[in-house]
Amino acid sequence: MILPFSEFSNAQKYDSLVASFLKNDTQNRYKEFNGTEYSLDALIERSLLDDTGEVIYDEITLRETIVRFIDSERASGEFYFFEQIKSNLNYTAENISHLANNMISHLQDIIYNADSLFKKDELLTNQLTSAISSLNDVLSEYVKNPYPKNLMKMDFNLNRSTLTYLFCVLRERNILRRSISNAELARFLQFTTTYLNDEGSYSDVKGVASLISDFGSKHGEKSQVNAANELEDLFQNDDFFMF
Repeated sequence: MILPFSEFSNAQKYDSLVASFLKNDTQNRYKEFNGTEYSLDALIERSLLDDTGEVIYDEITLRETIVRFIDSERASGEFYFFEQIKSNLNYTAENISHLANNMISHLQDIIYNADSLFKKDELLTNQLTSAISSLNDVLSEYVKNPYPKNLMKMDFNLNRSTLTYLFCVLRERNILRRSISNAELARFLQFTTTYLNDEGSYSDVKGVASLISDFGSKHGEKSQVNAANELEDLFQNDDFFMF
């Protein structure tokens, strides 16, 4: 995936972006555009579908086209960041903070070049600066706390395998929504729980995606039986659910 706002990282990429907008003009007024001379007030005609499915045409300036692109990049930036976390189940807190810091550095370089890139067009400079500042606010939260939506992790007095199996059973019995994927369950355990290790202290849950997949298969049969027996011993007291 391309880093957000990369089209504004240098003059060459920005000129290519401008060229793509102008050449999308349905009247083909800029088919000879050479990528250097243009006016931000140039009109671009677009074909759109209205609510009835009919094709309609409207015109907006190149400047407004760029503004709309900047707005869309703001949303794409958040999507990029969270997609990186979602697709890398082994990311630690340090990895997430590092990813956020790298994106912030990239965005700061974009802002630094904005004035010269837009030839001091105040509207575009302000629009880009505002969009990047907004995205930076989100990223900064993850630099300070990679789990901003979790005030703390819950400590479980269970070993890693038994804790994982407990949540697998809750999902299997539809106490947790059964459609939750293995990857989603693994990430939930990683971000919100700790287990009791052999030394008697609490450790972060890591690498449980494969363990979840193994439960229910021959490969994980021994771990499943051991975890099931431990949970049965824990819950067998008649008064367990009364307090």
